[in-house]
Amino acid sequence: MPGYSVDRFPELSADDRDEYTCSICRHIFDTPVTTTCCGQTFCENCITEWLKTNTTCPYDRKPLTTGGFSRSARLIVNTLGRFKIQCDYWAYGCREVVKLDHLPKHTVNCSYKCDVCPKCHCERTPGHDCISSLLAQNNELKKQLENERVINRAAQYLDNCTLVDSRDTSQRVVCAEGHVELTPGHECLQALQAHRRDSQVEIAALQQALRDALESAKLPQTLGHHQLLVACKRDLSATTYHMLNNNMNDKMTNNTLAIIRAQLIKQTSLYLVCKRVCEQMDLEYGTSWHCMAYDSVAARTYSASLISPYLMTVKFGPITVLVYRTDTLNVSNLKARIKCNKIGQKIDVLKKNMATNMVESVKAITFNAIARSDTMEDIALYIVRKMDAKYKDMNWQCIVSMVDGNNSYLTTATKIYYNVDQLNIFLYSIKSIK
Repeated sequence: MPGYSVDRFPELSADDRDEYTCSICRHIFDTPVTTTCCGQTFCENCITEWLKTNTTCPYDRKPLTTGGFSRSARLIVNTLGRFKIQCDYWAYGCREVVKLDHLPKHTVNCSYKCDVCPKCHCERTPGHDCISSLLAQNNELKKQLENERVINRAAQYLDNCTLVDSRDTSQRVVCAEGHVELTPGHECLQALQAHRRDSQVEIAALQQALRDALESAKLPQTLGHHQLLVACKRDLSATTYHMLNNNMNDKMTNNTLAIIRAQLIKQTSLYLVCKRVCEQMDLEYGTSWHCMAYDSVAARTYSASLISPYLMTVKFGPITVLVYRTDTLNVSNLKARIKCNKIGQKIDVLKKNMATNMVESVKAITFNAIARSDTMEDIALYIVRKMDAKYKDMNWQCIVSMVDGNNSYLTTATKIYYNVDQLNIFLYSIKSIK
């Protein structure tokens, strides 16, 4: 068999991909062997199949036989074993990513290995959808049931008929219940099948009449979340959207649209779309972001009354996405944004009565406090402790709150009022009385 598909290695770097790709199958090595003529590495199966129809090395074209290669160096084998690969049953729903060395053991014990879906008990195929499989199975059972009914009705019909000697042309074959008059040689089963065909024509006409009535009434036909997401992915290829409501600036609008579009393409459920959008928006702009996704047809209006400085409602095909922010502060999120360089190492000074070198000390102490604290109270205590230690002739106080926390200014000898993203800090001192 050829090597492992490159797409199955989500964390593989470009250099490793080039270094560990078989030049015959263009996949990552499976059981690598190295030739003695040029030291080139191939999958064992690939080079063996190559030599069945060739007598030279595919790399340097020198003569080569099946005895001209050996197992690759332990370094290559060990490095391959550490690469993380998707499970063999990824297409069936398994989302495990394991080391290549551990893949055989995981594959044997994988819960998705069974050919039958544990949820719907239908045959599991790549891209399996429980609803579609159950509908197909239901339709097949309906056909079998209808065929059995036709046969049973024919058998019952024959049982109820009185047959006479066919040589006596003066007599006729008549249904015992007197419903149908038959002639000699009449085939009941054929007559019933003809009746069934006529009935199917009538049913089809009634179904069409019902569809026409629904269309004229313009009743919404809602889709399941999976079908909604599939339909939305098709529409996303056209890169079109319809903005229903937005009070963000242009830069934030473009970034938010890109985040939503990326998650609609990547995720497999609307729940995961909303969850990942919130995580990305929290990381990009601070807490707390909320996201809702719903059927654009079934939910024509959104009744919730939201007051938010940042809110967007946008329609991508059949899905409408609502993203908005509420005023909360999460210190863990603030630390993550600083770590990811979403926030620079600077403070926004609103008002101060403090020397420049002291302001620089305050900035350094503040970012150390954020890195070492889990709550706003911890941040305030850390800043006071460090300022007291550095400036011992002063009694320091610190108030930490959210931006727009309505802190009032105090008339003190030394003070500074500043912001770090969503964090608002008021630091001031009162000279100690000795």
